[in-house]
Amino acid sequence: YNSKVYVNFFKTIPLKEYLIFDGYILDVKRWKKVHPGSEKAITGHLKEDVSKLFRFIKHSDYSWAVLQSLKYGVDDRR
Repeated sequence: YNSKVYVNFFKTIPLKEYLIFDGYILDVKRWKKVHPGSEKAITGHLKEDVSKLFRFIKHSDYSWAVLQSLKYGVDDRR
């Protein structure tokens, strides 16, 4: 498994900075630079499924809206 992410019927997209949330791939390349909790909060979890962590932190409604805007594709590896 490398830095390519398989999305939407195995279409290969080179994406190096992403998180996975509930089966969706989130492109966090730009968001990590303005994340209120720090860039490290994002980079420390790159390529990981952060679904449980995101819910545990109990993010605001605004955070949920940002998360929706970061959706890049569907993780078809499951």
